[in-house]
Amino acid sequence: MKRLFSVISLLLVVFLSLAKDNTIKFLGHPVYGSKTAMHAHLLKKEFKYDSELNCYFGKFNGKNSKILLSTNHGKVDRVFVVFPTETKNDIIYEYNGLLEQFDGNEKYTSLYENEKIPLTEDIYEEITFNNKRYGASYYYTYDLDTSKVYEIVSEELVKRIPSEDAYNELSRKEQHDLNMQLLAITFEKLCTGTVWFTIFKQGYDEYYIGLYYDNLNNRPKGEDL
Repeated sequence: MKRLFSVISLLLVVFLSLAKDNTIKFLGHPVYGSKTAMHAHLLKKEFKYDSELNCYFGKFNGKNSKILLSTNHGKVDRVFVVFPTETKNDIIYEYNGLLEQFDGNEKYTSLYENEKIPLTEDIYEEITFNNKRYGASYYYTYDLDTSKVYEIVSEELVKRIPSEDAYNELSRKEQHDLNMQLLAITFEKLCTGTVWFTIFKQGYDEYYIGLYYDNLNNRPKGEDL
């Protein structure tokens, strides 16, 4: 099994090496320091701070947006972007357009197929009566420690097959599916940041997209429970 571990681990390291940085960024600023530092950065980017609402207003990705910051033990762990409200028809175009932008950005990787919303879909009915959730997520960057990749692959592979011979007996599709499972698990365990967005329903025909930049290293891990 050692040879198989090494081969799969090497493939994962090569794939993960496409990520060049270790900290997720928002408008070029790392999402990890103090709220004061992020505050200063947003002001430099010409955002206006509203002390009553404790948020920022300014242009983001070509839209007049609202920015909110979340902290955990004094460190910024999330930047939340609220895009303008749209009708149910317009929000589909906005959502699909954002999806295309992330899919075409080499800084982000998704292991899952984030599907566009069909233009004929009635999202009011789907959200209101079918509790459907529209969302997409992307990994930002990963810890490229080879030993960690090897450790995770070894541990997960042993759970799934008893020997290298058993792996070789699998069909090509089964091997591919297993490799993708290992890749997904490795991404999730070594990922340091994610970007994801979803549609929120605000009124009868009012919707907006919420976009999250999460530093997973700073997110709560139950340490206060």
